[in-house]
Amino acid sequence: MAGMRALLPGLLAVLPYCSAQYADFSIPSSYTNWDNEGWELSTDLLIQGQYQSRAPMGNGYIGCALAAAGPFFEADVNLTNPDGGNLPINGWPLDNPRQTFCTVSGFFNSQKNTTRTNFPELLLKGGESVIAGIPNWPNLILEVEGATLNASVNNATISDFKSTRSLKNGLQTWSYIWTPSPNTSLSVSYEMFMDRSQPNVAAVRLSVNSSSSINATITDLIDGRGAVRSDPHSTGMLDNSSTIYSAVSPHWLGNITAWIFSTVEGPGLDVASRTNASSSFYLPSNDSTIGQSWNVALNAGSTVTISKYVGIASSDGFTDPQSVAQDASLQASKTGFDELFKGSSQAWAEILTDDMVDDYTLPDGSLPQDQNVVDMQIISKANAHYLLQNLLPEDGSDLNHWSISVGGLGSDSYAGLIFWDADIFMSPGVSVSHPKYAAQIPKYRVMLSPQAAINAQENDFSSEAIIYPWTSGRYGNCTGTGPCVDYQYHLN
Repeated sequence: MAGMRALLPGLLAVLPYCSAQYADFSIPSSYTNWDNEGWELSTDLLIQGQYQSRAPMGNGYIGCALAAAGPFFEADVNLTNPDGGNLPINGWPLDNPRQTFCTVSGFFNSQKNTTRTNFPELLLKGGESVIAGIPNWPNLILEVEGATLNASVNNATISDFKSTRSLKNGLQTWSYIWTPSPNTSLSVSYEMFMDRSQPNVAAVRLSVNSSSSINATITDLIDGRGAVRSDPHSTGMLDNSSTIYSAVSPHWLGNITAWIFSTVEGPGLDVASRTNASSSFYLPSNDSTIGQSWNVALNAGSTVTISKYVGIASSDGFTDPQSVAQDASLQASKTGFDELFKGSSQAWAEILTDDMVDDYTLPDGSLPQDQNVVDMQIISKANAHYLLQNLLPEDGSDLNHWSISVGGLGSDSYAGLIFWDADIFMSPGVSVSHPKYAAQIPKYRVMLSPQAAINAQENDFSSEAIIYPWTSGRYGNCTGTGPCVDYQYHLN
C-alpha cells in the first residue's frame, strides 16, 4: 500500500469517452510516445472520463489535474453504465466522486469525520482535516453552432488528436481538429503552464482556425464544481476589465480564504461586449462558479488567439491574498504568454539540470533498443519532474512548509493527507539532488511538532517524546484516519 501511495500521478496519461471503453494503462504503454531530446511524453489517443488520462500540473504552490481533451473540468464516467450508473469513487477515506482537482498548498479544511476511518473511536477526541479544493480555474471554452468544446466533447468529432507534456519546462499542449458539424471544421490548440518562477501565476492559451467564416463564443470559466469540501466566499467581475474572480474557504475555516482571479486577453474582447456567463445553460449552477463570455467572429483561414492569465493566493501564505491574486493576474496579462513562459522555462532549466537527473542514453545521445532501458529513461525524468512540481524551494518566503501529499497538488486521493511516505520514500532522493526543495518535508514536521508532543503525552509517553499520526492535514492530531498508537509506527 505504501509503495502505491508513494507513486505520484506520473507518466502523462493522455489518453475515448462517448464510447465509454476500458483502456489498458499499464507500462510500457502503447498510448504514449517519448521524445528523448525534448523530454516530451505525447499521445495521439483521446480517452475521456478516466483519471489515468489526466495530466497533473503544479508549480509547488498551486496545482491542478487537467482533462484529456484540454484544460477543462472533468469527472470520471461509469464505464459499464455511462448513462445512469454511480460515479466512480476515489476510495479511502472519502469515497468521493473522482474528478479533476485543483488546490493551493496547505488548503486543508476541518470536518467532523471521513466516510471511512482506521480508528473511529478517535473521532471522539477531535475531527479530521483533509485537503479542500478550489474552483476549477483552467477552463477556456469554445462554443460553435450550439456545440461545446469541453471535457465531454463527442470524441467522434475530434481527429488528429495529440497531447504533449514537456518534462523539461512543464508545458502541456493539446492540438486537434474539431468538426462540430459536417460543414464546420476547426483547428484547435491549447497551451498551458503554471509559472515555475512565480508561485501565484498560471496561463492558458487557445488558438483556433476555422475552415469557414462563423461566429463563436469564448467563455472563461472558474468552475465551482471543483471546490469540494470548501465553502463559497465571494465571486464577481471587475468593472471595466476582462477579469473575474472567485474565493472560497476550506470547510469550517472561514478565516482561511483562497482567491482566484482570471484575466482574458485577445482580439475583439472588449469590455463592452463581455457578458456574465455564470448561468449559461451548459455551465454548472454553483455559488463558487463565475464565467465571462464574448462573441467572436472566426474568419476562414485566420487564426484567433485568446489567452487567460490566472492569479491565485490563499491566506495561509499571504496576509492579503485578494490583492496578491488580483495583482498577479493583471500583471501577467500585461506581460503576456510568451514572456511568462520564457521566465518559467528558465526556472525549470535551473532546477532540472542534466547532472541532477538520471540518464540512460548511450554516449552518442541515443537510447538503446531495450524497452526496459527506455522505460527507466522516461521514469527518471518523470519522477524528478512530478516530485519537484509539487515542491517549493527554501527561499525565505515560508510558503514551503506543507510537505507533499500522496498525489501532489493536483489530486485529492487519500484525502490529500500527508503520510509518512513523504518522509521515508519521497524525501531521500530529493534531499540528495535538490536539498532546498526537500526542506519542505521536514519543515512540515517541525511546524506540527508541538502537537506531536501533545500526542505523546495523551498516550502516556514521556514528556520528551513526540508521536506523529499515520496521516495528517492542518493540525497533526491523532484522528480516525491517522492513529498515533496501536498501528504502524514510522515517525516518532
